[in-house]
Amino acid sequence: MQSDDWGLAFSRSGWPNPLGILPRSEIQNVSYRLRQQQLERLSFDQQDPLTGSQPTVRVLLREVTAFRLRFYADGRWQETRDRPQRLPQGLEITLTLANSGR
Repeated sequence: MQSDDWGLAFSRSGWPNPLGILPRSEIQNVSYRLRQQQLERLSFDQQDPLTGSQPTVRVLLREVTAFRLRFYADGRWQETRDRPQRLPQGLEITLTLANSGR
């Protein structure tokens, strides 16, 4: 995932697949990134996409000038992950919009 600022990627459950009729699981890999002042959501139709597969890209917001993340871990907010192997206890997402600020 290429991003002009921070990016965020994770797997989420709860993607409906009634009766399991679609050839995929109910887990979906999604990511968010900032490209050309647009906040984009990327997703794949398969949890483990084939090499070279292209994600579905959806523009969520336009005129976004910054996408920042802070992580709450070990009782404090951090700009970077000191221990990336452990999930943080909290996540702060700050978007800065061209005409509105934060």
